[in-house]
Amino acid sequence: MAKRLSFLMMGLLLFFGCEEKETSKDLLTVQATGTSVGAEEATVEVAVVSTTNWEATKQADWITVNPSHGTSADTKATVEVAANTTSEARSAEIVFTAGNAEPATVTIEQAGAVSLTFSKDTVRLLFSGSSDVLELQATAEWSVEVPADSWCKVDPVAGTAGKTVVEVSANANDGTERAMTLNFKMGDVTAPLVVVQEGESLDAILARERDVLMKFYNATNGSGWSSSYGWGDEDVPVSEWAYVRTDNDGRVVTLDFTNEINLKGSLPAELSELKKLRTLRITMGDFTGASIPESLGELSNLEELTLKQCLLSGEIPASIFGLTKLKVLDLGVNSLSGSIPAEIRNLTELTYLSFERNRLSGELDLTGLSKLEDVYLIQNSFTGDIKFLETLTLCVNFNIWRNKFSGEIPVGIGNLKQLESLQLAENNITGSLPKELTECTSMRYIDVSLNRLTGNIPEEMLSGWTFTYIDEDEGGNEITVTEEYDWTDPYDWKRICSQQAGYGFDNAPVRPI
Repeated sequence: MAKRLSFLMMGLLLFFGCEEKETSKDLLTVQATGTSVGAEEATVEVAVVSTTNWEATKQADWITVNPSHGTSADTKATVEVAANTTSEARSAEIVFTAGNAEPATVTIEQAGAVSLTFSKDTVRLLFSGSSDVLELQATAEWSVEVPADSWCKVDPVAGTAGKTVVEVSANANDGTERAMTLNFKMGDVTAPLVVVQEGESLDAILARERDVLMKFYNATNGSGWSSSYGWGDEDVPVSEWAYVRTDNDGRVVTLDFTNEINLKGSLPAELSELKKLRTLRITMGDFTGASIPESLGELSNLEELTLKQCLLSGEIPASIFGLTKLKVLDLGVNSLSGSIPAEIRNLTELTYLSFERNRLSGELDLTGLSKLEDVYLIQNSFTGDIKFLETLTLCVNFNIWRNKFSGEIPVGIGNLKQLESLQLAENNITGSLPKELTECTSMRYIDVSLNRLTGNIPEEMLSGWTFTYIDEDEGGNEITVTEEYDWTDPYDWKRICSQQAGYGFDNAPVRPI
């Protein structure tokens, strides 16, 4: 009996051992492509191979798996990825399980959104002039363009990815409320920022301008003017004051002291507060020992600045060459010194320029000031060549008498079809007379004497060179006058042929007696 039980037990052990060995392992494989996606909405396809039922468990709520479970017959799952609205990249895992198979993992990586944002969408500034700061958050390099003449300033105007503190500022607003939109750019992304500056009341502005005019009155011997009607009289509007012109709002646009010879003292810096001023014209003032205020460079609407024969001294403020609306700049007959900066070439609206009879020196280049019609640089010590002359195609009068200019007369001078008067006397100009001078068909006066010209006078000038110009007859009617250059006239001969000692033309006509 005991022997039978022993065999029975051994049989049971063998049976159950074989049963355990025959239990199979479940299989599960997953494969996904394109698991790295951009910040926008996306889908990822996952191929699922399983020998039994399977299930997908997601790790984050910004992904959805469909279907999230299936049988061995279900061989595909679609992962839907929501748009990433943050600038930070993110990732999440999806874990697939099936029976007793080893779990399989799919990792979804999503880029951060291309983002350019501000801590505020609108910046508001005080009329008196103020600044404000905001935080800019970017995911790449960014920049903003602010026009050079804009009332609004931004610092910095460019930056890199990350957080940047940006300052927005403006000077005092002398008018009504104003606004502008600044477009910050980061690649193809544009983010607008609105800047608003409150305005000052018109009454307050007019009161301040009246105060500025009275400061000018007191600084320039107003009580001694030949006429000072209305000045300081509360019952007389500024628009009726002598020498003053205003616009329809009563803002000062013109100060014209052309006929007032009793101005004495100095120009007050407060003139810069007349923000609408377009014309400041003073001739024959007595400002002995005074200089031109730097603050005049703040008169951004100025179209004419005439301070002629005013006994001004010192250097011309650099700020003057930032007045890009200037059409007339006349600082002639003073005692101004120093040099003229290259920034004068920013004054592209100039039609009239005079520095005559001062003590100015250094190189002067007017290249590109193509609207210039009248240039008077008489009696200074300017140096450099005059090649720029050929770019002044609208020039009518060009006078650089008694300076230190050198170089040759440019052959491009023939392009100056409106040139009537060319005065180059008493410089250090070399070379020969270009035959292109005869192409200046409006010429009526030329003087190249006391230079260092050599060579031959062009045959085109010797044989019937004529000047043609428009004049008026006794009745005031326009007539065309044609004059032939007279080589036998001592005056005409001298202004062409007379050169510095040791220089001259090989074929000059016999000098008249």
